[in-house]
Amino acid sequence: MSHDDEALISPSAAATTLGLNRSTLCRQIRSGHIPTHDGKVRLSEVRKARAENLKQPRGGPRKGAAPSRMQHHDPVAAAVLAVLRHHARIVATSVLEAGGSLEVAFAASRIAHSPFLEAARLALGDEEGVLVSLPADQVIEPDWSALAKAADVSCDPAALRAYLNGLPVWSDSGTSHFECAATCSA
Repeated sequence: MSHDDEALISPSAAATTLGLNRSTLCRQIRSGHIPTHDGKVRLSEVRKARAENLKQPRGGPRKGAAPSRMQHHDPVAAAVLAVLRHHARIVATSVLEAGGSLEVAFAASRIAHSPFLEAARLALGDEEGVLVSLPADQVIEPDWSALAKAADVSCDPAALRAYLNGLPVWSDSGTSHFECAATCSA
């Protein structure tokens, strides 16, 4: 696939895939560090722009582990990443135990992940995501079929995604009632 054939995706989807907080990626887009195409981005361009334009930790890039692997010299960062890997499962199970629907559990598992990742970065003084970066493929996905069975409801993955995509907080056109309205504005 050529560069121009790569799919354009929303900044929210790119942030989730890369394990970033949506507000972090939007801030980097607004500052001109990451190129957009009518409000959409290409993952390859986001990765390249972040690698080229964003400041590295003191002493230059970390040696050793590739950014997408969970090998960290900092034991605190490694512990935080271990917790983050289980975050979606914990949130989903908690919502269901509190009587929420499977759709709400699915949405909460996605929506709560980014602020938790952002809090971990702030606690570690890692605002640019150098120490704490968790690509979506490293998050332990809840077993939605098993959760649906335990809740005695059917599991329709397409319906779960449609519910999430219909929420204003998840779309790029809306913002959460709990975050600053300027989070993703140009």
